[in-house]
Amino acid sequence: MNAIELLKKNHREILDLIHELEVIDGVAADPRRKDVFDNLEASFDFYAAVKEQVFYPEIKKAGETKHSIERSKTGRRRIEEILSKMKRESGDWENNLSELKESVRDYVKKEETEVFPQVEQILGDKKLKEIGEKIEKTVKDSLSIV
Repeated sequence: MNAIELLKKNHREILDLIHELEVIDGVAADPRRKDVFDNLEASFDFYAAVKEQVFYPEIKKAGETKHSIERSKTGRRRIEEILSKMKRESGDWENNLSELKESVRDYVKKEETEVFPQVEQILGDKKLKEIGEKIEKTVKDSLSIV
């Protein structure tokens, strides 16, 4: 898989976890809620780190992507703020979940319709496959540590 395919796959996983939280319906006593939320947060944090360590440095080398990277980082910071608020259980869970869902959808839309096409055009499939291999190695290495 190339880098963009891997990152899109992660987007789907995160959206699926948010949907699972919605299905649980915000019942604080439901033990699944904490588990699903923890999985969501871990997945988001892990792929944010992968982007910082592998994806962004590689696409920065190509130039012309600084603005796209900054847009992605801005969207990601907003999601991190909401996740932090939800983890502290401050405020209304349902409203926070709704805000998270909307922020993730906006983030995914911007990355998949603006950032990724620009990166694909600049780097091409061969380079994206190389970056995808680096991402897969990072994932594999991190799983072997756990």
